[in-house]
Amino acid sequence: MRKVFRGSATGLALAAWLIVCGAPALAHKINVFAYAEGKMVAGRVYFSGGGKARGMEVKAFGPDGKLLGDVTTDADGAFTFEATAPCDHTFVVETADGHIARYTVRADELSAGGEGAPGSSAAIRQIALLRQELDRWEHTCRLRDVLGGIGYIFGIAGVAFYFLGRRRNASGQRGKE
Repeated sequence: MRKVFRGSATGLALAAWLIVCGAPALAHKINVFAYAEGKMVAGRVYFSGGGKARGMEVKAFGPDGKLLGDVTTDADGAFTFEATAPCDHTFVVETADGHIARYTVRADELSAGGEGAPGSSAAIRQIALLRQELDRWEHTCRLRDVLGGIGYIFGIAGVAFYFLGRRRNASGQRGKE
């Protein structure tokens, strides 16, 4: 009995350690968001905690994977890129520790709101800000995410204890016969 309890305590301690050590990794996750204003693409690079990613290299790739150009984020983590080709632009950011973020601005977004569309730049900017907030909200870690992870751990531990108990009962009954 003590042996099983000692193993389960070790398993729970390991699970708790993984939860605690997993949290800093989420804090360093990088995100990129971009939107088109005519032929210009404006964007922002930020960490999951909301921190600004200053001085990050942002590479723009075409649909065929060809490098279209690169820019560097400013002190606020913002960047602008002039789209010279009417195609999808995928913006890629990679941190020194290997985290990668991608965001694609579709070709049809580049043509929207170009010159000759009165009042469209203000509307596009408002929509872009809403999309950026939604993107940022999707990348935040919420209490339900943490509780869900803990629930998975307890569920898996429960299934493991169930099978250990069945095995112990089966071996105990064989020894009595």
